[in-house]
Amino acid sequence: MFPAHRSNLPESVLRALRRTPAGGGLQAVRHVVLLMQENRSFDHYFGTVPGVRGFSDRNAILLRDGKSAIFDQPAQEGEAVRPFSLADDGSQDQSTVHDWDTQHMAWNSGWYDQWIAAKGRAAMGYYRAEGVPLYHELADTFTLCEAYHCSVSSETTSNRNYFFSGYGGFEPGGGRVKGATAHDREQRRPYDRRGYGWSSYPEWLEQNGKSWKIYQEWDNFYDNNVEFHSEFKRVYRQALDNAQLHDELSLFTFYESLPGLEPQQREEKLRALAAGVGKLGTADQSLYQRGLARSSTEWSTTMGFLREFRKDIEANRLPQVSYLVPPEANSEHPGNSHPRSGEKIVYQVLDALASNPEVWDSTVLFISYDENDGLFDHVPPPVPPRTETDEWAGSQPLGMGARVPLLVISPWSTGGYVCSQVFDHTSQVRFLEEWLGIRQPWISRWRRTVAGDLTSAFDFERTAAPPAVPPGLRRARALPYQPDAHGALGDDHRFRLTLVNSGSSSAHLTLYPYEGLGSLDDRRSYEAPEHFDIRGTDEESFELTGAAYMFIITGPNGFRREFGGVPADRAAGLQVSSQVQTDPRQVMMTVHNPGTDEVIFDLGPTGKHLGTEQHTLRPGDGTTIVWNAEAEHGWYDVTLSVIREGDRVLHRRLMGHIENGKESVSG
Repeated sequence: MFPAHRSNLPESVLRALRRTPAGGGLQAVRHVVLLMQENRSFDHYFGTVPGVRGFSDRNAILLRDGKSAIFDQPAQEGEAVRPFSLADDGSQDQSTVHDWDTQHMAWNSGWYDQWIAAKGRAAMGYYRAEGVPLYHELADTFTLCEAYHCSVSSETTSNRNYFFSGYGGFEPGGGRVKGATAHDREQRRPYDRRGYGWSSYPEWLEQNGKSWKIYQEWDNFYDNNVEFHSEFKRVYRQALDNAQLHDELSLFTFYESLPGLEPQQREEKLRALAAGVGKLGTADQSLYQRGLARSSTEWSTTMGFLREFRKDIEANRLPQVSYLVPPEANSEHPGNSHPRSGEKIVYQVLDALASNPEVWDSTVLFISYDENDGLFDHVPPPVPPRTETDEWAGSQPLGMGARVPLLVISPWSTGGYVCSQVFDHTSQVRFLEEWLGIRQPWISRWRRTVAGDLTSAFDFERTAAPPAVPPGLRRARALPYQPDAHGALGDDHRFRLTLVNSGSSSAHLTLYPYEGLGSLDDRRSYEAPEHFDIRGTDEESFELTGAAYMFIITGPNGFRREFGGVPADRAAGLQVSSQVQTDPRQVMMTVHNPGTDEVIFDLGPTGKHLGTEQHTLRPGDGTTIVWNAEAEHGWYDVTLSVIREGDRVLHRRLMGHIENGKESVSG
């Protein structure tokens, strides 16, 4: 499959990497290619990659007992199932259930602790680098997004709606799109489904005179979701009617029938359809040829869509926006395909683009996955507050769903970077928005708040080689976040919490209530993780109800704050506040003792005795401690503890990365 040299990349790509990227910013981009594959989670493919939030993640959450790691997924009778490696050749690859109900069951209100019950042990399988060698080399050569989530905790169709349109919407009958109801192949009668009533992004491209095309062949694995939108359904129904093919439910059933026909019958049907398309009006023919036409090849035997893709590149007629929809055998869907079959497709796409230097030098390629199948990932997704009613279906949030891989391939994303900004499938639509200036009004307010537009994954200004990084680390893109959180217990037994984000984009923070938390502002109880979208400052308070308390706040790029203590202890009211500073990068910690007893606390690097210092505060006294993070590239991880008779009666942990607008290294 790959050339006989040490690299897994095509020679054409290796030559292209030696060229200097074109200047001109985002407008230097002339082509965007979007390849979405099937059903793999981030940890499943990239959990072993150094320098990303994989299996060595220091910010991994705990299970509900507050002790066990999220990687120890509970099974029967106290047994834990941990991630295990699969055979490199894909022979152990298998699909797991991945519908709306089981995805939300694994999510379990945000605790992420029902993967085995919902999916079975197969969910915990992952590939080492040897199993997906091309993808790991692409991650080491270009940019890997480690906080890219699928849009919906459900299956393929509902997620690909966000990929093609930025929205999940409603079925023609009124219910939220949570599954594959729009599939004509599942209907007994033609015209049962009128199609989605909102506009796909290709329709906006068409209306605004931008060139675009969906490359697919007879077998598209039913992954081209524009077929489910009313405008495209109208067009292909008219083409089928023009061809006197009234009994066909859809283009899918038309092409599905071809392999079982005799060659002469097959050609007759194809000629009839071509004649039907030829009778369409000019505007409808354009929609059909760009969004619905399929390469005339045998069912899943040759890469007809890639042949057409390469021909357009060689002829310098690659459209501005290209969607690639592989056949089932190359989709990477577990049980139907396997990773190496997908890598074969990606290799050919890379070689086709790089074979034309002018095209490569002006192209962005996004390689993503529609959903995680039922495959485990350890980072719970952001979910919306209940006030965002359009983001809920009944008692469950639509998403976001589990993390899935996203590779950003372009001349402006080389260097083996990790990008830790939060994204989902709407982010690919928003990148097109930012580049072309064509807005998709159907993207929700919450998605625009939480997810970025992918421009942070690029450096359009760099002309020199990226800086070297220490072994085991990874170059990291600058991020638009600067989160912080601090709080203290008051005399009224309520804990007052301050959440801060001074960055330019909203930061999604999640509070995990492990022990002793009561109601939140008398509005809701802490029985499950609570989510906050923070830009500026937010004040929260809640009562403490037990003999001890423990909660953890996590956020993007390894942000973490841990709070624990014994409310009855004389040190319980110790006030620990923090402030992040960027020049130089340091954390200012102010500790005040409002009580009537002396307090002795230890402060030092988490998990290390060396460097820990003891401080004494008399009643009413305070102190400010500066924790310098410059030597650690902006990373910090510090713990403050009060120990009494061998027991920790007060605990604070501050961990994260200080952004200064410049690229850094992973932590």
